[in-house]
Amino acid sequence: MPAPEVNILVVYDVGEKRVAKVHALLSKYLYWQQRSVFAGTMDKRGTSILAFHLKPILDPHHDSVFLFSLVYPQDVRIEQWGRPSPIRDAGIMR
Repeated sequence: MPAPEVNILVVYDVGEKRVAKVHALLSKYLYWQQRSVFAGTMDKRGTSILAFHLKPILDPHHDSVFLFSLVYPQDVRIEQWGRPSPIRDAGIMR
């Protein structure tokens, strides 16, 4: 039985020298929303793989990455204004 996927929101603040690497890595797994924000769906294994590849890029004294797992998405309300969202177009966000 495959692990359930949950909605994921990743927000990061990293040093200028690492921004492109972090952005490229997150783009492989999630949808870019806006500066330093990615969203999509992942299972537990996917988040572990992401962390495995992300941690060597980061400087733990200066960088921060927050991964929000929205485990009960039916209880989460997302409102969006402005530019259309790639996650809405992919059917992830209603």
